Amino acid sequence: MRTQAIILGSAVAVSLVALSCPASVRTAVVERTQIPDHVYAEAERQLGVFVAWARNDAAVPDYSPRDIAES
Repeated sequence: MRTQAIILGSAVAVSLVALSCPASVRTAVVERTQIPDHVYAEAERQLGVFVAWARNDAAVPDYSPRDIAES
């Protein structure tokens, strides 16, 4: 019970600090924490390659070490 109260109090304190910051600071934080769309696309592509490989050992991607170093 005490731990839950501490967690809840901490969450409220963090929320109050975030709300008390100027709008310019909040905007800067949002801009810095956004992940560009191309990162999501590449992660999805790599996940697809991994899943295809994991489901079928014969379909091992043929990457050379040079391909990995260039990316």
